[in-house]
Amino acid sequence: MERELSKLLGDRKVDLRTPSELSRYFRDEVLSTASVQYAKDDRVRLQHMLDAVNEALTFTEGRVRADLDHDRMLVLSLIRELEIIGEAASKVSRGTDRRTT
Repeated sequence: MERELSKLLGDRKVDLRTPSELSRYFRDEVLSTASVQYAKDDRVRLQHMLDAVNEALTFTEGRVRADLDHDRMLVLSLIRELEIIGEAASKVSRGTDRRTT
């Protein structure tokens, strides 16, 4: 998930940690300067988008463009994944949207 979020953020370093995972020697300093980068709902939406992209990639593995002309199930599956991506993207908060574009 860290690598996927890093790519979404233009290859910026992403480090997902809970406060209890931080060293006691610098935990207070980190927590005093930390800010929430994504609202909880946005994290879920971004994960849904990543999951849909990965599903679409799985569906198209080993396929060629011509398969779309003859495999209605493939077409409908890809359309559904694009719908999921679009719906999730439309509900991402403005703050998160600005940080990822």
